[in-house]
This record gives sequence, structure tokens and C-alpha cells, in this order.
Amino acid sequence: MKDPWDALSDPTRREILRLLRDSPLNASAISQNFPFTKSTISRHLEVLEDSGLIESEKRKQFVYYQLKRDAIRPLKEYLVALEESPSEQETGKIGKVSPSSTRKVEKTPAAKKAEPVEKDSQEDIEQAIPLEKPVSQRQSHISSRKGKVPSYLD
Repeated sequence: MKDPWDALSDPTRREILRLLRDSPLNASAISQNFPFTKSTISRHLEVLEDSGLIESEKRKQFVYYQLKRDAIRPLKEYLVALEESPSEQETGKIGKVSPSSTRKVEKTPAAKKAEPVEKDSQEDIEQAIPLEKPVSQRQSHISSRKGKVPSYLD
């Protein structure tokens, strides 16, 4: 099962859930509300079903999709708990609520503080990085495949 929060991240899927709020619908009826192809809507329905937010039922030749309210409830409780102030949560008005499928966040070690860099002397820099010859010491004409390059291109 995929994360329901990922499924809710797309506005098209949220709109599909809104359409399914009142009654079950088939893919054709859902696709009439969008400017997408039926295959695109089918893909969105597949994501919603894989995340556990909707369920499908085959009736004769059509597949009907309906909202799973039991799957929506923990998400709603989590969002309501976020909206409440910390003092209300501490007094017990709201129990600890967390999303049913939270992602584990790996803790990274604290970054080391940057150590001061010693300033190099100008001589050290010149020895480490060979400098180009001054313009007066360069060749006045450079050969190319077609002959000599004009002096203004030096």
C-alpha cells in the first residue's frame, strides 16, 4: 500500500475524491469532469486505490469506485490535531494522533563547524598555480589549419 499523503498531493486526485464523496461512480462518469484522457483518469484511480483511499467494485461490465471513509478518518484526525494549540493537546482534549503511514526520517549527524583556514602567502599561491605568460611574451601569430590567425584574434 502506498502513502495516502502522496496520493493527496495531486489536485486531480483530490477532486476525484470530492466527486466520490456523495456516491460511487465509474471511471467514465469521473472522466467527464476532467479534460484528461480516460487512461490518465484510470491511472489516478489506480494511485488512489493503491493508497487505500478508495475501493473498487465490479458491477456487470463497469467498475465503480467509492470513497473509503475509514481511510480518510485518520488523515482528518491528524490534520485537526495539527490545528489545535499545544495547550489543548497537553490537557488531554485531543489524544496523540499520527498518520497511519508516516515516513521514517533518518537523523543525520550534526554538521561540523568550519575550521579557520590559514591564509596563504602570495608566494605560495604563485608556486601552486602557474601563471600565464605576459601578453608581450606570447607568440604574435598562432598557426591554424587554414594558415595564420590575424593578430586581432590573439
